[in-house]
Amino acid sequence: MATIYLAGPIDKVSAESASTWREEAGRILAVEFNHVVCDPNRTWVTNPETRGRHLPRENAAIVSADLSAVSAVDALLVFSDKNTLACGTYIEVGYAYSLNKTIAFFTTGIFPGFVLGLAYDNEKIHCFSNLRNACEWLNYSLGWHPTDN
Repeated sequence: MATIYLAGPIDKVSAESASTWREEAGRILAVEFNHVVCDPNRTWVTNPETRGRHLPRENAAIVSADLSAVSAVDALLVFSDKNTLACGTYIEVGYAYSLNKTIAFFTTGIFPGFVLGLAYDNEKIHCFSNLRNACEWLNYSLGWHPTDN
């Protein structure tokens, strides 16, 4: 069992867009593969009416808490799309990269160039065109294999 952080846009996307992939990832990673899932969307968005409207001092606390979580987990699952603003996500990714964490990116669109650059020739970082494949690779990379059941 591993702990996996779900990184992706929260504030600059709809509540549905921020939560749908996370719910599916949680089902796959926690229910099917028995991993612990850390979802900042559940921590920071308690009221859909106020999503994305934090005070600057609250943003600093959020970044600090998220980076603490990133340092404590085994891996990141990251939704990344060239057309979606995700500043906080990329702070988390950069920090995880500096800590040599396992990172799986997935997209429904086009990856930003820097994501492909991070994954180039790096066995701990991979990019996928769908969520299921990203979750399966993470699961396998973190030491779980189908014959272990």
